[in-house]
Amino acid sequence: MPLLSHTARADTNQVLYSYSNGRAVFDIETFFDRTANEFVLIFRRGDGHHVERFKDEIAFRTRIESLDQELEADKWQRIGTQIIPPRDWTN
Repeated sequence: MPLLSHTARADTNQVLYSYSNGRAVFDIETFFDRTANEFVLIFRRGDGHHVERFKDEIAFRTRIESLDQELEADKWQRIGTQIIPPRDWTN
């Protein structure tokens, strides 16, 4: 089964990133929740998920970048290209 590297949905500005360590896949979903006016980061693994929410876009982007570095340090490899949505993705 092919692994999804990233997908962006224009209607929600949702982005999915995938990482692999050769044995497992770790997905990160990001989007802007217009109802709560928050940036959302969801971690998905076979054993469950974890959600983080951010009111501040800079903190959200910083978290995505640090998470990417942490995963690479732990030998997880990005599948495909990581894309951070443009600055106006809350519209």
